[in-house]
Amino acid sequence: MASRSWVRPAVALLALLGPAASAHAWDRPQGLGYVDGITYFNDAARASDLVTVEPIGTSVAGLPIAAVVVTRAARPEDAIRVLVICRQHGHEPGSERAACQVVDAWRHDADPKTVRRLRRVAFILIPYANPDGAVADRRGNAHGLDLNRDWQARTQPETQAVERAFLEWQPHLVLDCHVFDPQDPNGPWAGEARDLLEAYQRGDHVSDTARALQRALARRQNLTGWPVRESYSDRGFRLSLAHRHFAANHGAPSLLFECGRRQVEPFAALFRNTLAELGDDPGRWKPALDNLRGLRSWRAPERRNEPIALPLYLRPVRLRRAQEPAGSGDFRPPVTVPLAGIAGAAMVTYALVGLLRRRRS
Repeated sequence: MASRSWVRPAVALLALLGPAASAHAWDRPQGLGYVDGITYFNDAARASDLVTVEPIGTSVAGLPIAAVVVTRAARPEDAIRVLVICRQHGHEPGSERAACQVVDAWRHDADPKTVRRLRRVAFILIPYANPDGAVADRRGNAHGLDLNRDWQARTQPETQAVERAFLEWQPHLVLDCHVFDPQDPNGPWAGEARDLLEAYQRGDHVSDTARALQRALARRQNLTGWPVRESYSDRGFRLSLAHRHFAANHGAPSLLFECGRRQVEPFAALFRNTLAELGDDPGRWKPALDNLRGLRSWRAPERRNEPIALPLYLRPVRLRRAQEPAGSGDFRPPVTVPLAGIAGAAMVTYALVGLLRRRRS
């Protein structure tokens, strides 16, 4: 598909406008802007050995796609690895903010139980799988394509980047995070009062493992006050969705999490519950998941810590650093303004002043 000359200037403008550019009326969880989120993870990687960041590709508009590896394991191959895909639909916020929230809490948590769990589990977070959509607050990427219908063919740079991350890190579990509007009468889950956790079934052995993980995580979500409905898709469903692709074509247990609430907390609870379930019982999960895909002899790539370099027009001018009240859970992200936004505001101000002077004269 041919590139569009207006894409990058439009991305800069939308980064300045942020939520004001949204055309979506339904009440969604609170999101975290692309520039603020990337800035937070860059800061976290510099400040803590728990976090490393690395670019895995770029979007249609040239925005970096980041992978954030979170673990205290000395060797990631010894850990149970979880790939978390956030904000694949740019107008579905919440999961990326929850990822920042839980990472911030884990960085400051010296509780031996949390430390032990993080030595047994490694998260590979993709906080913005669709940077263009996140900046523009729209479902598709800068080509206008729905990335969660592109996994069979993988024609877009964003799906190609996440696929490379999967192949590089060989995760045992994939979590694909989305948001739905339960008030939409035309939506697939109209009137649903619970969140949804869907597993794709591919053969009995994978089915057993996926079902066991799904049930364990659903049970923990229910116990922590965020009830979910377990659902299933089978071979009759199209494989162009991420969780079905990773299950059917790679044999990895993959769960679609659809949040129908107006809060970030269900996502954060899912991440914490995944850490607790896998980190508390590695003797059950690690051998079963290794055997499932033949990963017992797999060796992890060297962890790189390469801060994400934003394009010049999105380089942030920091207005406030992340507020990090250790252990309080009251995560407040950094507040930034892109350079393009400052330059644009200056140009608009200059033009308005000139217009007023001409009118007075």
